[in-house]
Amino acid sequence: MKKCPKCGVEYSDQTTLCPTDGVALEKDPDSLVGATLAGKYRIDERLNEGGMGTVYRGTHVLMDKTVAIKVLRPALAADEKIVARFSREARAASRISHPNALSVTDFGEDENGNVFLVMEFLRGKTLKQVIRDGGPLPLTRIVDITRQIGDALNAAHAQGVVHRDLKSDNIMLIDTMTGDHAKVLDFGIAKINELDGSTDTGLTAPNLVIGTPQYMSPEQCAQNAKIDARSDIYSLGVILYEMLVGHVPFSGESPTIVMMKHLQDPVPSVLEEREDVPAPVARVVARAMAKVPGDRYQCVADLIEDLTIASGMTIFGVPPAAAVTNASAPPARSDEPDEVTVVRTRDEPVASLRRAPVTVPVQTVPPAPIASSFNPLKVLIPAAVALLVVFAAFYTFTRNSPASIPNANEQVPALAADPNSQPVQPTQPPTGKAEEGLPAGGAVKPPANVNASPNANAEVSPEPIEDFSPVVNANENANTNSNSNRAPALPEPTRSIVPDTAPPAPSPSATKPPAEKPSPTATP
Repeated sequence: MKKCPKCGVEYSDQTTLCPTDGVALEKDPDSLVGATLAGKYRIDERLNEGGMGTVYRGTHVLMDKTVAIKVLRPALAADEKIVARFSREARAASRISHPNALSVTDFGEDENGNVFLVMEFLRGKTLKQVIRDGGPLPLTRIVDITRQIGDALNAAHAQGVVHRDLKSDNIMLIDTMTGDHAKVLDFGIAKINELDGSTDTGLTAPNLVIGTPQYMSPEQCAQNAKIDARSDIYSLGVILYEMLVGHVPFSGESPTIVMMKHLQDPVPSVLEEREDVPAPVARVVARAMAKVPGDRYQCVADLIEDLTIASGMTIFGVPPAAAVTNASAPPARSDEPDEVTVVRTRDEPVASLRRAPVTVPVQTVPPAPIASSFNPLKVLIPAAVALLVVFAAFYTFTRNSPASIPNANEQVPALAADPNSQPVQPTQPPTGKAEEGLPAGGAVKPPANVNASPNANAEVSPEPIEDFSPVVNANENANTNSNSNRAPALPEPTRSIVPDTAPPAPSPSATKPPAEKPSPTATP
């Protein structure tokens, strides 16, 4: 049986359109359970249903691997342009390879006209479920999840892919040993921006509005054809607001009312419901949700950087004081309706008048200056030790050098002459006059003027003549007086000065002294 999605009337399987509303009939979602798509994927269980289609848990028959299969709604699958656009965007989404983005492995259409998209199967909870169960999240956890979402969006934007349906239901949180691991889902309805700026007007489906009103950007609500990466930044700001407060910033009884609020109403401050949140964090949220795209963050990396600084956290670590517990946060609202992705034609009027954009400038908090760890003692002490080593080496080298060791063969200079001494007079050559009258035997006769002694006849023995050196005596006296405080010097050989009348040289017989004889008795 088939059912009309608008009036709810059931018809037979042969009927394609509702006779009353003219809307394409849809099969019961559970009717595909047990069927095999394209002969490869067996559908085992229905998991979720959204505006674009239904998500099933399936199995790859050949690989026996669990996968997630998203089947496009029959009303959309009947439009060839939508199917062609869906195939093109699914091909682009399959090129996104990132740990925080859901991997798309296959897509196609089976023989029954079912358009499907095959993705990796994840076991975890969506961010929407986590907020509903526990209310607002701690600031540290919010920053960590936002970083991972931003990394996946940055990889998609680098490929020219804009998600356009980013919401907390499309964020899957997987519990790991290191904390939450976020995965961004549903890139299958993304919009592709051609790198050269050209667009295929036949595949852009200008009569469709795709997205969830509670998370749509103002340009999406205004049906602007130019949708770029800044639209995903606005949706990320809505998710950030929801994680901090526990609910979305705008809600209403119908999708049109919600969209009008995105266009006209100012963004409520996070501090109105969460006083424990730092004010810079609230300014980051306000700038991310600016009405005019030019007033927002121009890339996801800037938003993540400002959020990290505003929360007082670092890239590699989180200070314990920055953690915010759930106890101080208000409980989540349970009376709000579920957000549903809207895919409809643009038949509802949209207000052309818009209020002036309300933006809050973000003042980035500069990082705290790093305290200098320079210690002068660490430089002075090694320098002083090095100087001591150099001086010790220099002293040892100069002490043991050959120049400082006295030479034993070096002659010691003679003593200085006494200034009071008399110059040495040269001796006259001997004339031989002094030897005249000496007997040949060597006896010496006393001269005639010698006084006669009692023993006049006694023989007189010559006495040895002593050398007399007046210069030596004068030098010895002078040196004794002048060098009394000096060390004794080596003796200098003396030179004898021969008088003018030199005595005759002794004969060989006179070399030996004569033997003592008794003196003769004097004769009267």
